[in-house]
Formats: sequence, C-alpha cells, structure tokens
Amino acid sequence: MTSWGSRGRGGVHADENPSQFNTPHNIGVDRQNNVYVADRNNRRIQVFDASGKFLRMLHLNAPYDKTRHPVLGNTPMNPPDETQPWTICITNTPTQYLYTSDQEPGRIYKMTLDGRILG
Repeated sequence: MTSWGSRGRGGVHADENPSQFNTPHNIGVDRQNNVYVADRNNRRIQVFDASGKFLRMLHLNAPYDKTRHPVLGNTPMNPPDETQPWTICITNTPTQYLYTSDQEPGRIYKMTLDGRILG
C-alpha cells in the first residue's frame, strides 16, 4: 500500500507541480494499473502509475449553451467551458473507455483513456 499527493491546487498552471488535490471525488484503475483521480475542485482528472508517478491531466473542455442549461444557485467560477469531473468509471471491454460526469451542465462523458471526448 502507498499514498501520494497533498491538498492544494498544484499543477493547475503548467509550471506547477501536479499531485495536489482539491476535493478528489472518485478513483478508477485501468488494465495497465494506471490510477485516475477525479480532482473535482481543480477541474481535472489526474492520471498516475501504480507507484504514484504523475502521468498526465485530463480536462473536460466541452462547450455548451449556458442559456439552455441554467445553473441552480451561484454561477460556478470555472473557466469558460471547463467543467468539474465528479465520477470515474473505466470499462472492462477490449478497448477501455473512461466515463465521467459533471455537475454543470450535468452531462456524462465517454472518453478515451488519453482524454479525448468521444460523446
């Protein structure tokens, strides 16, 4: 067993060290034992190998019409069209896919494991 990371916003900007989390909401593991963390309040999915070495970040940059998808309560302070991943589900199919969801506008995304949004 092992652990890594700390609380914070590190890695949000290109010159910062990743492996910091702000409300990690869900975790999934693919067939290669890579660990996917839905780092909700940092608006990203972080990917690590089994020993905790940072591999990459995935972002949900999918435009939507904010006039057709109203927000209840306060408007989120996210950058335009960048949503917060809440869930991780990795399929056990020959080609693995990652499914994730967001709060606003409330969508489910089908993605490749390298972060390309398919639908």
